[in-house]
Amino acid sequence: MENFDLTDEKLDNFNPKDLIHNGIKHAQNGNIEEALRLFDLYLSIDPWDANAINNKADCFLRLNRQDEALELEYYALTLNPKFAIGWCTLSEIQAFANEKFCARLNLELSMDLTPKDSPLYSMLEENLKELDEGKVMTAIRVADPL
Repeated sequence: MENFDLTDEKLDNFNPKDLIHNGIKHAQNGNIEEALRLFDLYLSIDPWDANAINNKADCFLRLNRQDEALELEYYALTLNPKFAIGWCTLSEIQAFANEKFCARLNLELSMDLTPKDSPLYSMLEENLKELDEGKVMTAIRVADPL
């Protein structure tokens, strides 16, 4: 995995989305602090990217910083109210806060916004099943917009 620093000399072919892609890799490998750094770098370029904000919220959730995760997710959904993965992440935050009713409603909203034939819909169904069984929702983690 490549580490990014906006002062690097090797930025000739720099694509800001690489920050997101590498942040996702770091988050998936458990390096949450580095993922947050990369998401913050990207958000300094494009502060209105709901995907990047959602990814940052997911990282905060992994660090048990639920209040920060919730605030970021509300912001992402304000920017894009039809963002299915954002509603799923909000549901996950609410489930961890033991707000099962709200979590279920928001997960169902996420499913309503997702085509039934997409792989995401299957993951959302799995999350709904886990939520109904009282388990931690694990089918979706950091969303890769690429």
